[in-house]
Amino acid sequence: VCVNVFFFSSRRRHTRFLPVSWARRCVQETGINAEYMGKQILILQMKFILLAVALSAVLCLQPPVWPNQWQASFNESSKYFFIQGETQATYYYDWTNQNYRVDREDGVLDRYCGTVRKFQRTPCTHYVTGGKRYLHFPEKNDCCYCCDAERGCGLLRPDWLSNAEYTGNVQSDGIELESWALKAGGRTNIYYNIPDDKRTPYRMQIFPNNTLSFNTSTYQDSIADPSVFQLPEICTPKKTCPKFSLCTPFRA
Repeated sequence: VCVNVFFFSSRRRHTRFLPVSWARRCVQETGINAEYMGKQILILQMKFILLAVALSAVLCLQPPVWPNQWQASFNESSKYFFIQGETQATYYYDWTNQNYRVDREDGVLDRYCGTVRKFQRTPCTHYVTGGKRYLHFPEKNDCCYCCDAERGCGLLRPDWLSNAEYTGNVQSDGIELESWALKAGGRTNIYYNIPDDKRTPYRMQIFPNNTLSFNTSTYQDSIADPSVFQLPEICTPKKTCPKFSLCTPFRA
C-alpha cells in the first residue's frame, strides 16, 4: 500500500535522499498499476453492460406473431394408437380473408381425416372458410362438413403464441432456434422459430403425437395463388362428417 506524499523543491535543488527516491518510485509504480486497474475496471464494466443487454433482450423477447398471410410445405410425423408414419403436406394461412388450407398426401395420419376415412391412406385437405371447416378427399371425390369456428374449428390467430413461455435457444439440424412452450388444457405444445426478421416457423410439436417440420426454403409471407382457398363444389354444410369421427364432438 502506498501513501500519496507530496514533495516541494525548486528547479535548482535536487535531492538523492533515500526516502525521497523511494517515494518517487512508489508514485511512478502506483501510476502504472492505476492505469492497469483502470483498464481492468473498464473491461469489467463493458462485460457487465453486455450481460445486462443480453439479459434484457431475453426478458423483453416477445413471442413470434404470424404474418397475416403465409404458406410453406412441411413434413408431418404422427403417432397415435397403432397408426404411425410420416407424410408431406402444405400449409396455407390467410388471416386477412379468414381462409386456411392444409393439404396432406396421406390423410390417415391426421386425427380428423383419419377418423373419417378410417385406415384409408388417401390424400386429405382441410379447408376453413366462412368460419366452417371441411375435409376434402380428392381421390374419393368426397367432402364433409366437420365443425365451425364457434366450437374451436376456425383459424389460429396470428398472435396465438402470445401466452407462450420462452424456454431458450436450441440447436437443431445445425440451426439456432427460439423455443416456446404453450400450455393449454393440461397439455404443453412446443413451437420453434428461426430468430430472423420474419421469425420464420420451423417446427411445431403438438401434444401428444404430431410434429410439423416446415421446409423453410418454401416459406413465403404471402399467398402465391389465392384460388387455393376456393371450396370444391361438393363441399356443403348439409353433408356432415360421420358420427363416429373426431369432428362430431366439436360440431355438437
